[in-house]
Amino acid sequence: MRTVVFGCTVLSKEGEESYVWLLRAFLEAMKGKALESVITDDDQAMKSAIKAIFPEAHHRLCSWHLLCNVTARVGIPQFLN
Repeated sequence: MRTVVFGCTVLSKEGEESYVWLLRAFLEAMKGKALESVITDDDQAMKSAIKAIFPEAHHRLCSWHLLCNVTARVGIPQFLN
């Protein structure tokens, strides 16, 4: 399985309303084909928008963000070695 980026955007505001607009536009561009899974950084507004537009999608957290959060919170640089 490979990760594929289908699109990207620049938003002037990072809020639920903007994310809902973005996901609706993406859904329209995909001719109504809903996403099966979404990987994010655990942003609450994005989570709400995903649930509203793609209620059946599997929402997962990005492993890179998880790794950064663990490293920052543990405070031991050698933790991951």
